[in-house]
Amino acid sequence: MRRPRTAQELREDCINRSIPEPTSGCWLWLGQVNYKGYPIISPRAHGKRRHLRVQRLLYETENGPIPGGLLVLHRCNVKICINIKHLYLGSPADNSTDWVLAMRRGYARAKPITQHTKRAERQRLSKRGQYWLAKIRA
Repeated sequence: MRRPRTAQELREDCINRSIPEPTSGCWLWLGQVNYKGYPIISPRAHGKRRHLRVQRLLYETENGPIPGGLLVLHRCNVKICINIKHLYLGSPADNSTDWVLAMRRGYARAKPITQHTKRAERQRLSKRGQYWLAKIRA
């Protein structure tokens, strides 16, 4: 029986299953994805297979454990990107705001999304009390 692979071995395997995209800096995943389109890897440990989210695995091997209640988010908004530099921690509220601001439901982006524009848009929407309305319309 083979020994389970270490986190470092899994990390190297993940990086080998991606290709760099030169214009955006994304590392595009070539392996298996889950039903939502996010990269997963299925290592066998103790005779059983487990599905692990690749972004979470890479973030944890690079930065340590993820605190409870936080998610691993993408700066680039590309689901199959596994570049560690594009990953950051955020709350579910940050994820929802990012989702609204990125207009992932088929609307074209008018301008690039940056941390400054995200913050300004959040403030604008919250000042008007229209944040919920923007979520519904998105």
